[in-house]
Amino acid sequence: MLERFLGLLRDRLGASVEAVWLYGSRARGEPPHEQSDVDLLVVTRHGAQDDEAVSRALREAAEDGREGGFFSVQVADRAWLGNRRAIGDFFMGEIDRDKLVLMGDEMDSRSTLAERGAGVEADVPMRRRSVEFLDSAEEHLAMARWNLESEFPRAAAWAAYYAMLNAARAALSEDDRYARSHSGTWRLFGEHFVVSGRIDTEIAAPVDNIRRLRERSDYQAERPTAEQAEAAVTHAERFVNAVIGALET
Repeated sequence: MLERFLGLLRDRLGASVEAVWLYGSRARGEPPHEQSDVDLLVVTRHGAQDDEAVSRALREAAEDGREGGFFSVQVADRAWLGNRRAIGDFFMGEIDRDKLVLMGDEMDSRSTLAERGAGVEADVPMRRRSVEFLDSAEEHLAMARWNLESEFPRAAAWAAYYAMLNAARAALSEDDRYARSHSGTWRLFGEHFVVSGRIDTEIAAPVDNIRRLRERSDYQAERPTAEQAEAAVTHAERFVNAVIGALET
């Protein structure tokens, strides 16, 4: 299927396709399992504008309709690459570290114009990637409040959990630390912020309960009670504010 997909990209988009990279577990050579995705980044001249054409090629490459579910394809352009590299984006760093070039070239970050002049500005109190994580945390908090008020407890608890997760990622980003998995993120956060005393144990204690609540909702379709959802949102607000306070000191 991958060969068919690459062939269709060449036929349909031609020179607009500047690179196709395999990344993730398969690029790292980890033994695949039944649910292992084939992670691809397709770099084109027009980036997101080519998303539909790339998706159509992927659908056509999946001749029986089943294989396509194993492919996770992102579409970007050179400007996006330069921006993500410039802010030290962890996801982009993993792609650059692991990628296997299937089409085009590596587009080494050192040759990217945006990379040469960019980076973390001097005298800026927080890294731009950390600000992105905090922005996401605050957006999820707003979603959590709205869903709580609208009597959607499952969505409220889900958003509360992700508000906390992204706040934790923001905190770790400032320490130049990152984990791909949720469990890895919480383990690192516990080591570097809770054990060290930078975040009070009482603030971090509800994380496990809210995480399990989210998992039961996602994987077992369990509906949290209104009280559980309200408690999750309340704890998430305290947690995000505590992280913001820790980063400001």
